[in-house]
Amino acid sequence: MSLHFAGMAGLLLLLAVILVIVVVRLGWQLTWLLPWLRGQLITLLLACTLLLGLVAWDLSRYQTLPLEGRLFTVEVRATGNGYDLRLQHAGQTSVYPLQGDLWRLDLQVLRWQGLAHVVGLQDGYRPYRLSGRFLLLERQRAGATQVELHDTPAWRDLWHWLDGASGNSWLMADAFSINFMPLADGARFAIEAGPTGLTPVPLNAQAMDALKAQP
Repeated sequence: MSLHFAGMAGLLLLLAVILVIVVVRLGWQLTWLLPWLRGQLITLLLACTLLLGLVAWDLSRYQTLPLEGRLFTVEVRATGNGYDLRLQHAGQTSVYPLQGDLWRLDLQVLRWQGLAHVVGLQDGYRPYRLSGRFLLLERQRAGATQVELHDTPAWRDLWHWLDGASGNSWLMADAFSINFMPLADGARFAIEAGPTGLTPVPLNAQAMDALKAQP
């Protein structure tokens, strides 16, 4: 053994002995230990309570995902400098300004696995993101639009935590997308759920013409 490292080890050992002596002199009776442990336990329980409350609030924002049926109705309206996309969902209508030639809708999906799925717990979804995209790359870099459809930050978003996990838990993160549909004035689409994900259905002539013209 090198004398240099042996000397360092001896110095650290001496320091450890001194610290033990100090601890024994200051708290040999350990009368502080039980209150300290009780305080740490209370703090841990309060943190767990807060975490469970945040998870419960996040879960309350999800809707039951049907095996089939309409989830959204989308209507596109041209404005002076872009488009307004009217999104009807769960009895409410929201308007989002978009820039681009195409639009995309992303959903966060929670799927039950194992025993939870066997006993009949239903999968859930919530709108996640609405995006606009230009066909020309130069315009895409300069002015693409992306709108978050819920206000849960990523650090306490249950879906994001599950998405980064191994996927072997009883609750799994999944995603559905409508991948870049045309932005055409007056076009109306229904977004329907099915076994393979989401399907856009044109509801008027403008929507059908836009789909036919899509490259």
